[in-house]
Amino acid sequence: MHISVSDLENYKKILEQQLRDADKKLAENLSAIQLLNRDKERRDKEISDLEAAAREVIETIDLPQPPTVSADYISKWLQQF
Repeated sequence: MHISVSDLENYKKILEQQLRDADKKLAENLSAIQLLNRDKERRDKEISDLEAAAREVIETIDLPQPPTVSADYISKWLQQF
């Protein structure tokens, strides 16, 4: 099998073009990843801010406390039976 110089040159040109295409695609994907990361960071900050606001609202609301029952009351109540 004999491979000519022109065949090798054509093969080299094809490989060089494939490498350029791969580099371009890699740069596009890197840019997309950076945009997604920026969006995620914004959403994470928004969620954190909302959680902080919710905690402040909860702290300012005076929630009713469940009634407390003393051990003495329970003991007397159980003695009825």
